[in-house]
Amino acid sequence: KIWFKNENHISWLNGEPYVTSPDMIIVVDRESGEPFANSHIAEGHSVAVIGLRAVEQFRSPKGLDILGPPHFGFDIEYQPIETVAKRGEG
Repeated sequence: KIWFKNENHISWLNGEPYVTSPDMIIVVDRESGEPFANSHIAEGHSVAVIGLRAVEQFRSPKGLDILGPPHFGFDIEYQPIETVAKRGEG
């Protein structure tokens, strides 16, 4: 599950918050690797979801104020993607 507002901002895995902004969540076609705009994804598409580490400025306290989950109204604490990846859930 992915929540977006112009960009993908929050993903969940097994019902739990997973990768969130400011880290990037990218959805691509599983066959071609071409990125999907959210408006073009339909049920039945075979996709892969890729997460990328955000630049340090976006991870700063000011960056998190602007791009972190609470900015979008979610009571979710930002966890860096490398921390999430170490949990080995995805």
